[in-house]
Amino acid sequence: MKKIVSIALCLCFIGAGVVAQKKLVMLDKVVAVVGNSSINYTDVKQLAAQIMEQRRSEGYTSDRPAQDEALENLLTQKLLYNQALLDSVEISQADVVQRVEQQVQSMVDREGSITAVEKKSHMVIYHIRDLLRRQIEEQSYAQMMQQTVLGATKIIPGEVERYYNSMDKGNLPIITEQYMYAQITKFPHNMKEAKLR
Repeated sequence: MKKIVSIALCLCFIGAGVVAQKKLVMLDKVVAVVGNSSINYTDVKQLAAQIMEQRRSEGYTSDRPAQDEALENLLTQKLLYNQALLDSVEISQADVVQRVEQQVQSMVDREGSITAVEKKSHMVIYHIRDLLRRQIEEQSYAQMMQQTVLGATKIIPGEVERYYNSMDKGNLPIITEQYMYAQITKFPHNMKEAKLR
């Protein structure tokens, strides 16, 4: 009788383990890293949804997938943001705080109360403010860097192409490739058992 009960309990635990494994859900993942900044899958999805909504409101369609465009926009923004940090570009913190408060207030107006906003986003309001502050700060740095780059530009792309085509290709400097390879490795708890398997 004890053997039957123990076997039944083992089967229950195994069944519970299988059910628990089926319920595993990926919350987020990193799809790209630029400098010290990472781009998450949820960021790409949110921006792609905004791009699709903008396309619908403006009444046009595109052959280009919205997720590709969103990823490219985020990569460009991260690149400009990291360059702005390197070049010590300054932004107005008062403007960032004002924009954060405007967005929080619009979220509260849309949902009805701070509690409803917290419930919908599954975060307390100060985490929401901090997340918005980081996003807006990054966007501001990227915009300032873009203005800095474009403000110094006095030539048009056609002039650059003509200049490049007129140059002797042998005199062009060689720029070595720069890349970094990263591998995520997880080691088993018991190496002997893993080798035997």
